[in-house]
Amino acid sequence: MKIQVKLTATAAIERLKADDPELVSCDLSNNAVLQMKASDMIPRLADALAGNSHCRELNLTACNLDDACCEKLAAALAGNHHLASLVLEGNRCGNEGATHIASALRTNRGLMMLNLLNQKGSRFGDSTLAAFTGAFDSNITLLKIIWRLESRQSFRLNK
Repeated sequence: MKIQVKLTATAAIERLKADDPELVSCDLSNNAVLQMKASDMIPRLADALAGNSHCRELNLTACNLDDACCEKLAAALAGNHHLASLVLEGNRCGNEGATHIASALRTNRGLMMLNLLNQKGSRFGDSTLAAFTGAFDSNITLLKIIWRLESRQSFRLNK
């Protein structure tokens, strides 16, 4: 019987930075270190992710990420065309953070699934919709967004 040990944030960053070919899926959901030190750890994680060519899935569910963290992740996402799935569910990303991610999607050619559901204390509105609508003018790879959008203009995404 093989016991699977959950990856620590520091170990994940080191393996992402080393471009470990065995790290295809990186699950840091509910990570206590990230929850307490997101502003310190996410820039390091984003730098490591930017140069990684093997990780296809990154799960950062409930890691206490805010708009500044989303900005750092978006910078990495803009140049990383290997990541296919990004889960940011249950964090504190607002319109500003989602807009940063949408801007990154203008140049990203790898992400196929993005989960932004259940953001604490914020709702995505017209500004987020406008940013994603603009991103879809050039991005044809993103197939699925899981989110709660509160805008009367949401029908624009169906075009």
